[in-house]
Amino acid sequence: MDQGRSDIEDAIARDREQIASTLEALEHKADLKARLQERAEDVKERMLGAAPPSARPPAERALRVVRERPAPFVAAGIFMLGVWVGRRRAEVG
Repeated sequence: MDQGRSDIEDAIARDREQIASTLEALEHKADLKARLQERAEDVKERMLGAAPPSARPPAERALRVVRERPAPFVAAGIFMLGVWVGRRRAEVG
């Protein structure tokens, strides 16, 4: 009987570890702000890495401006998305 109980307790412990791991993954996935910040850092690093040394200071200034006042850039992005969707609908319809 002890062996059966031990097996069940081991299975429960494994299940708890799997649930904890799944919850951590879901928490990370649900943290949109952190994911967007990570993505922005990745894009920044790729952009600055691909730029020639003479272009890095202006690129860094541009990134700083976007960080300080993101609203106009978000608005421009939404506007461009609307233009694109409107054109797609006109092509299809």
